[in-house]
Amino acid sequence: GALGDAGLVITKDESTARKVRSLRNHGTDSENLHSIPGYNSRMDEIHAAVLRVKLGKVRQYIVRRRGIARLYCQLLADLPVELPHEVPGAIHVFNQFTILTEDRDYLAAELQASNIATAVYYPLPLYRQPLLSSNYPGLYLPVAERVAKHCLSLPVYPELEDEYILKIVNVIENALKNKKPSC
Repeated sequence: GALGDAGLVITKDESTARKVRSLRNHGTDSENLHSIPGYNSRMDEIHAAVLRVKLGKVRQYIVRRRGIARLYCQLLADLPVELPHEVPGAIHVFNQFTILTEDRDYLAAELQASNIATAVYYPLPLYRQPLLSSNYPGLYLPVAERVAKHCLSLPVYPELEDEYILKIVNVIENALKNKKPSC
C-alpha cells in the first residue's frame, strides 16, 4: 500500500493490535524481551507518511476494488474460468482477484505478452512448503492442490481503469478462443 514494501494493519481489537506491534518488532513487547517469533517490520517515515494519506482513502479503495471485481465477474462470466465468490455476510476487499483455470500458464503467458502483469500466489500449497511440510507427513489436500495448480491473479488495484480491465478480459477471451487443443 505504500511505496514498495510497507503496509498497515487496522483493528479495533486491542489484543490483536498488541500482537501485531510485537510481531513487527522481532516478537518483543518490551526492550529485549522476546515472547514470540517476530520480524523487523518497522517502516521508515516516508512510507508511513504515504500510508497516513492513503489511510483516509481505505473505504474508497475497498469500494473501487469491489467494483473492479464485479466488472471482472460480469465480463468473465461466460468464459471457462472459475471466478471468486464472496461469503455471505463478509466483505471481500479483493486484495487479489484470483481466477481458476485449466489454462493458467497459457493465459499468464498471453497476458504477459500484452504487458499485463499477473501473479500466481502459492503455486506450492502452504502445507507442502518446507517450513510446514515436516509437520504434516503424508497429508494430501486435493482442493489446495487444485487451486495451487490452476490459480491466476489478475490486476486489481484501486487506480485500475475500466478500459484496462476491458483490455485484460479481451486478451483472456481471445487467448481462450484461439487456443490450440493439446494432444
